[in-house]
Amino acid sequence: MEQLSTPDLAAPPLIPAPSSPADWPAWRDELASWRAGVRRELGYDGALYRDEAFRWASSAYACGFVFMYDSLFYDRHSRRYTIDSLLEQATESFGGYDAIVLWHAYPRIGFDQRNQFDFYRDMPGGLAGLREVTHHFQARGVRVFINYNPWDTGTRRETGPDVDLLAEMVHSLDADGIFLDTMTRGARAARSVGCGPARHRA
Repeated sequence: MEQLSTPDLAAPPLIPAPSSPADWPAWRDELASWRAGVRRELGYDGALYRDEAFRWASSAYACGFVFMYDSLFYDRHSRRYTIDSLLEQATESFGGYDAIVLWHAYPRIGFDQRNQFDFYRDMPGGLAGLREVTHHFQARGVRVFINYNPWDTGTRRETGPDVDLLAEMVHSLDADGIFLDTMTRGARAARSVGCGPARHRA
């Protein structure tokens, strides 16, 4: 089975524009050529974006990174998740979230042997508690992503590959997807094992 690849840190994430405006038309042509080549390489046809199950993604503009140890997310005094107050504050401040990312380990990871998946398991209520959190967000019209850190290689190792653990987390939390801005390209392997809640899988 195809495995998740680590980011290619040697590859530049951007194609910088030339300083001279006279060179911009050629630069735009280069961008268009690069894009067409990548589309051919990927065999891209846009089918996933046309899939009714994922159509919501094209209108999910405001996405919040919610640190799971943030006092706005969990009140340690009352020992409860504070989803409503977090969402209300966001609504008052800028109109609210369309989606949130349950940001787990960074920057705390590395102080002990816990890996990134352990940080989900160790939250109050465990994975069942986070599943309730997910459903609370979704009931308020907010999609939920889990996070993935491909550079987490020096902590406690799981018995299976990361892609299987990601699928387990998505299913356990009933999350809407995986936030992969930590990678240089999408993870086809994650889709191959059904990383997505049952209501979003064909």
